[in-house]
Amino acid sequence: MNLEPGAQAPAPAGLRSRPAAVERLLTRTRIRDFAEPDTVGHKGVRLVRQGAGATPLHVLLSGWAARTCTTVGEATLLDLLMPGDVFGLDAEAGVSDYAVVALTTVRVLTVPRARWSELFNADPEFRQLYVQSLTDQAARARRRLLALNARTPAAKLCGVLLDLHDRACAAAELGETGDEGPELPLSRSLAGA
Repeated sequence: MNLEPGAQAPAPAGLRSRPAAVERLLTRTRIRDFAEPDTVGHKGVRLVRQGAGATPLHVLLSGWAARTCTTVGEATLLDLLMPGDVFGLDAEAGVSDYAVVALTTVRVLTVPRARWSELFNADPEFRQLYVQSLTDQAARARRRLLALNARTPAAKLCGVLLDLHDRACAAAELGETGDEGPELPLSRSLAGA
């Protein structure tokens, strides 16, 4: 991973304050006791390589990333990751079946694979947040499948964008205060995925 240890990443527009999910993770758990120094990666940097074995646990602290899977030369967007989302450790039985690429400048907290079980056993609050993260990922996958079953391309895109907007507003605790919604890091190629 081509990241800069200890560097500071600017928060994307619309997410200037630390999202509630990240705040909970950093203040209510002992994850910092087990993690390496935060690292920063710039747009386009590959955070996880598809086919890599034994990936560590990563938490996206700021910025946006895309989880993709490439088969037969064509990349498929599996999920958009935002601050507070957890990724990695999926390669427990072998190799990672997806890649994660930064869409903006990101700041990532990494727990080495060797320290993962120690953290999981030592911190019940972290266990609860991690299980919630896995549950949220499964729910997002179900919603994405439903959106992709829409009849027209416009309806498919609208379903994905509305879900993403709801997640971003919830992560930034926006919506009811009249604040402007977060900026989504979308591009033509990402929308086509």
